Amino acid sequence: MPYILFLLICAIWGSNFMLMKEAALAFSGVEIAFGRVLGGALVLGVFWWLQGGRWKIHREDCLPLALVILIGYSWPYTLQPIMVAKHGGALIGMSISFVPLATVVLSIPFLGVYPSRRAAIGVLGALVFLIGMLVDSHRRAIPLLDMVLAGTVPLGYALANICIRRRLLRISPLDLSFLALVWTAVSLIPALFYDLSPAPPARSDIVWSLVAIVLLGFVGTGLANWMFNRLIHLEGPLFAGMVTNLVPLGAVIWGWADGEHVSALQWVCLFGTMLMVALVQYGSATSKVVVVDRPVIEAAPQQ
Repeated sequence: MPYILFLLICAIWGSNFMLMKEAALAFSGVEIAFGRVLGGALVLGVFWWLQGGRWKIHREDCLPLALVILIGYSWPYTLQPIMVAKHGGALIGMSISFVPLATVVLSIPFLGVYPSRRAAIGVLGALVFLIGMLVDSHRRAIPLLDMVLAGTVPLGYALANICIRRRLLRISPLDLSFLALVWTAVSLIPALFYDLSPAPPARSDIVWSLVAIVLLGFVGTGLANWMFNRLIHLEGPLFAGMVTNLVPLGAVIWGWADGEHVSALQWVCLFGTMLMVALVQYGSATSKVVVVDRPVIEAAPQQ
């Protein structure tokens, strides 16, 4: 089951960047963010209602939940379409591949979880290939500020994933995904009236952009986020976070099909990253969690 979820999330999220690129032809970054979280909330709201429609949220959950919404939803969902519109989906898709490395580093102080030797080798090996992709991308003269902004996305995702594992495991994946999307949509409403993101190039051919936002919301945000939170509950943030090392493959393939330049070095680095992911993931799904009298901490993988 964990591997099926893993592959499905990779396929869906790998297509999201092309959908963002299409949506950005007629909508601003804030409008795309609001549309996708609203669509995701609607589709998950149906499942939530069918399962009884009852939240089990405690007062102590409010602060970590607000943190997850801010750094794991509102910020990346608004920033990514802006960056995709400026630099293409292939390049921005590569940046989120730093989530596993950030997760490994942050899991040590926050979760008390140390990676196995094989996991450490795989993550560091993937980092080498990712640096190769970014060095190649630097030749395109992308502004340093944009590279820094793109780098805040994987850091935010890693912190959000760890926060979920550390403080929000008592909330079911469906409740967590639905609640986070609802409050993210609410938090973006003021930004719709004071939208500072760059204006879209045109409002023509708006139909395909609307279709892209609907798919991005219902499938790429709603269903995929529920599956991802489920994966965090089952296997922990490192296993789930490795999804982001394969997402660039889909982003690059879609970008290449749309006419974006992809160099030979980037292809080599992508497939090298895939080998490192296979090294980390093979046989690592345990679905074992240690329950103690303080917040849940994942058990060390049985290698």
